[in-house]
Amino acid sequence: MKNRKPYISKEFVKNMLCDINRLIKNNTGKIAILEILEEIPYNIRVPLLESVALSYDRNMVEFMHLLRLEYGKEWNDLVKHSLEKYAMSGINIDNEPKRTETFYRAFANCTRDTGKLSLDIAWLRENGRVDLECFLLSFSDRGIQNFVIIENIPISKYKKERNYLKDMVTIGFDEACYFIKQAYSFNVFNMTRPALGKFIYQKYLDRNVTLNKDQECALLHKLSGSLEPVSLINHLFYALKNFDFHYLLSILPLNYNNCASIKKCFEGLLQPGVDFLEGNVKKIHDNKHAASVLAEVIFAIENQFFIQEYEFQIKKVLNKWMLTDIAAGNCKVLDLQETPYNFDMEVNCRVYDIIDLEYLFDYLDDTENIYEAGEIPFGMHLRMSSKDMRENVKVTFFDGVIADFVINSEVMIMFSPDEEGLYELDDLLLGDGENASIMLRKEFKSNIWNVHNFLRGYVSDIDRINTEQGNGANPEGVLLFMSVHYFIKDIQAVEEHLNKITDRYIDLPDNCKVFYKLERLKDGSDFFAEYFLTPEYVTVSAFGDKDMYKARKIFEYQMYDNLELESVEVNAEGIFDILSEKVKKLYPQLEKELKDVYLNKWYHSRQAFLSGMSPSEASQTEEGHRMIWTLLKNLKNNSKKSIKTGYSKYIRLYDYINKIEQKKQ
Repeated sequence: MKNRKPYISKEFVKNMLCDINRLIKNNTGKIAILEILEEIPYNIRVPLLESVALSYDRNMVEFMHLLRLEYGKEWNDLVKHSLEKYAMSGINIDNEPKRTETFYRAFANCTRDTGKLSLDIAWLRENGRVDLECFLLSFSDRGIQNFVIIENIPISKYKKERNYLKDMVTIGFDEACYFIKQAYSFNVFNMTRPALGKFIYQKYLDRNVTLNKDQECALLHKLSGSLEPVSLINHLFYALKNFDFHYLLSILPLNYNNCASIKKCFEGLLQPGVDFLEGNVKKIHDNKHAASVLAEVIFAIENQFFIQEYEFQIKKVLNKWMLTDIAAGNCKVLDLQETPYNFDMEVNCRVYDIIDLEYLFDYLDDTENIYEAGEIPFGMHLRMSSKDMRENVKVTFFDGVIADFVINSEVMIMFSPDEEGLYELDDLLLGDGENASIMLRKEFKSNIWNVHNFLRGYVSDIDRINTEQGNGANPEGVLLFMSVHYFIKDIQAVEEHLNKITDRYIDLPDNCKVFYKLERLKDGSDFFAEYFLTPEYVTVSAFGDKDMYKARKIFEYQMYDNLELESVEVNAEGIFDILSEKVKKLYPQLEKELKDVYLNKWYHSRQAFLSGMSPSEASQTEEGHRMIWTLLKNLKNNSKKSIKTGYSKYIRLYDYINKIEQKKQ
């Protein structure tokens, strides 16, 4: 049975048409239209725009061109068909001539070292006034984070206001384009949607920037703050975490173009499946002109943790500390019980229902040392630090952190290792009770590793990180089947690409398909990826970080314009999620094939319970064999506790035993 289209009332369509006719006259109004559109759920947005397109007038022509310029392929079919109908009815569908403007001035603040940059660009109009275009750029997954325009400002007022901004420096047009294009490349690479207003700032993206290496390096020096040695290394760790390699030029001496050698020193941290967890400066020896800094980096590969030492040589060049050399030291497996890296350290968690979201944000905005730590699939991540934000940029769990907040429209979750501090925050947020913006729902204890998995998006259900109800990680021995969801902008291009990169597909009800990629590896294990395609979304799934990275790279290659990243999560049902009764009847061999894939992957996957060995490796020794049988007992007990999970439905204890016995033979 096909899904019905949502009902769109005539009044809703009429109100949208009124908004379009009222706001389409200028750029400020056009951005307001786009903001209204973004607030409408996608399943309603499609039939709404189809209904709106039935209105034949010049303003609708302008609106269709706006959709094309802002969203590109996403609404290409609707725009094309609508403009063809307008032309047949005698309406002129050509774009109106653009207003003539001349570049006037551009200013940027000196915060490139923080991974963010504010940028103001003024355009001189024919009437002698200026239009101001303001950017907040993030050199991480958020890219072009915010864009605001202020139109028709008297030039005298503009000059007066700019004289008060002592923390901003003048830059040229190509330099402004350089930063905007660089930030946008993070949107493209991470498949995140940039700020609304692309129909205006596309001119910067189209500009062919001609900065050479020396000019690029000098510009980054100009807009980066002067950092002390410890802070410089912390900022370096932050840049590596976000793959912000351009930033490295700002901590190297001019004409010292060895970014490639720096990246080579850290190539182990930048490999697929490596989770860069923490970077700490341990020792520093310095004088007025030189410093030697010893630091440690903690990272995880699958279920194993490692600690790597680095020694940095820093010198003062023209009164500014610069990095001149890096030497990688010892790397060893990390004992999780070893202090101060005890990831089982208790964390206090409180969950609140949000009563007044606007009041809550107003309060948090007025609170010192709270900053945005990033977006996760199910909310915004804020962090309250006990240190100045510029110093607290190293990659850590809770070092120097008072509390972490995850906020969406309905719930706020607060984490803190300091129970007393958490209650103080609670009193401040709840106030006198009558005007409270939140209401406590529940509280419980967890540990750092579980909270970390929640903040990474691997666990979406807050109850799963409650140590009283069970560990946030999947049961020992069960493979993590991770899923990444994408919104599709061009369904035809995505389906053609999937047909090229996968081995087989099967048709499912409701115009859905599932594609499989299976690759037999030399070590006897398999690379397996699943691509689930619907008319609006596609989900990529694989076992663990390494395979997920590979599956995404295969899928995302040259597909950046056709997709937008939505969320990351652990798929509780795993590869067996699609096995409905109807699918089983249509494809009777599929269940056995998926079981074989899962068991072979399990047999060759490293397990924390087996001291980092795979069952294949552990079965070679008597001690390892005993560990396997203990693992199998755990699997049996866990399947009793979570009988509803897909694994326990399809993989029984004897399946694991048969796999081990078959491999022995």
